[in-house]
Amino acid sequence: MNTPNNTPAGFRLNNPCNLRKDGQLLRYTSMTDGFRAALQRLEHFHRRDGLHSVKAMITRWTPDATEQHRKYLVRLVSAAASVRPGAYVQDPAICPSPWVDILVALAQAENGVETHDPKLLRSWAREAWERMYSPL
Repeated sequence: MNTPNNTPAGFRLNNPCNLRKDGQLLRYTSMTDGFRAALQRLEHFHRRDGLHSVKAMITRWTPDATEQHRKYLVRLVSAAASVRPGAYVQDPAICPSPWVDILVALAQAENGVETHDPKLLRSWAREAWERMYSPL
């Protein structure tokens, strides 16, 4: 179990997917907000950049990663989302399931699988999706 001293920085900063700006980890007011920011970035890749597969999105997500690390992330995220690495992933506004799984897998990969209860991560990721796509 983590204590405040050994909790990964991404979780201490409410930034579960370790988003950065100018090399610095960003801070969010809540874990849901951190997941929402990650979902917005992935949505941007999907809609604006035409990156529709886990493999394409992870390659863009990790431009400085080694090929070995990138392949590991692609396998991990694909397995968690139950989609083949090169398969088309539905738009996040249409189908939340793989996107929530993708966010949770990224958070676990970025911070260590055992750092938080997967159900809790999933609830924050789902809430982030709902804030973006569910009607008020």
